[in-house]
Amino acid sequence: SIWPFLCLGILPHGVFELSAFFICGALGLKFGYHCVASPLPGLSRKQSFFYIWREVISIMPLILTLLAIAAVVEIYISQVLLFKYLKM
Repeated sequence: SIWPFLCLGILPHGVFELSAFFICGALGLKFGYHCVASPLPGLSRKQSFFYIWREVISIMPLILTLLAIAAVVEIYISQVLLFKYLKM
């Protein structure tokens, strides 16, 4: 069955990677929408660009932390879980 592989090999680090992915996607959509389609109320497109860019930069440490945690979990924890499961 594929479920043990998914639960032990992908899920532990996938939670962190997918969280970072969805945060980046949401920021990208917000960035594109407010810079191209509809600037923030009371701001020009250029001002909207810089306002949202500051928001993106302020959230970047969170995204990098999530990806670093995912990498550590993938390297150390996922391997151990899979090895123990496959050895049974």
